[in-house]
Amino acid sequence: MSLKRLIGLAAPFLALGLIVLAFSLLHTPEGQPVRDFFLTRDNARFIAAQGIVIALGTLGMALVLLNGGIDLSAGACAALCGVVAAKLLHHGSAGMTVLFAAALTGGAVGLLNGSMIARLRIAPLIVTLGMFGVARGLARWVAADAPIPLPQRLSLNAWVAPLPALSWLLVAPGVWMVLLLAAFLALVLCSTVFGRHLVAVGSNEAAAILCGVRVRLTKMLVYAVAGLFFGLAGAAQAVALQQANPAGSPGLGLDFIAAAVIGGVKLGGGSGGMFGALLGALTMTVLQNGCQQAGWPVPIQEMVIGCAIIVAVGLDQFRHVRP
Repeated sequence: MSLKRLIGLAAPFLALGLIVLAFSLLHTPEGQPVRDFFLTRDNARFIAAQGIVIALGTLGMALVLLNGGIDLSAGACAALCGVVAAKLLHHGSAGMTVLFAAALTGGAVGLLNGSMIARLRIAPLIVTLGMFGVARGLARWVAADAPIPLPQRLSLNAWVAPLPALSWLLVAPGVWMVLLLAAFLALVLCSTVFGRHLVAVGSNEAAAILCGVRVRLTKMLVYAVAGLFFGLAGAAQAVALQQANPAGSPGLGLDFIAAAVIGGVKLGGGSGGMFGALLGALTMTVLQNGCQQAGWPVPIQEMVIGCAIIVAVGLDQFRHVRP
């Protein structure tokens, strides 16, 4: 095994380990060791619950990247789906109905993206950048350009609670749901025709066409499925924050991309896996949590996370450029 490949396989674990070590050695502005707050069982549970949103979005983004595409509208799509979820909750809809509607909304946005990319042959960067504005504007219009507070005592709250009602679950039920979804996607990629076609298009689209792969249909389905995950991420974020913000979280879509790349998913497609993407999502969540526990101001946190994105893309280039 070459040194470059070995570094590529170990990089996600190494990145997570270095982040944990760094925050364990730091002190807050008041002089307290960050490890006193950071390396605790309760904080580990909080990190797991906090990571549900990023993990769901990263799974969807990993599919798009594996297919050789990119989706810059993911954050705005999640915001729109969060608004839809909030509106339905105010009308008394059941929790599962709300999740289903949020996922379908995201899937519709993704299908529209995929249709324009596949049928009109417009670059994914252009289509999804335009859809970012459309989805964000629609979210603000539906929400009357104001955050929508969620009703109290929702059954969905239990899914993102850091301390589960059933202690034997150890972490929030939503974490186990994410793991099951990741296992399902991994099975789809490895054991189905759709999964093999998805990776084949990302590896070499021209060769896939010659092999009889229905490239257009595959791309449309990939973006639609990814949209389902962005929709679930948006609903989960609204429940976790107890409000749906139509403006969304700044940089959420970029967090999805960075997490997938940190987890070993290749920009440009053809290489990566779902559990690596989950590890990347965990790394991003630990980084965000460490910044908060260290008491750093928001501008510093944004700069640190921005640097992490740059490093992740640079590492991706190092892993996949031939010597």
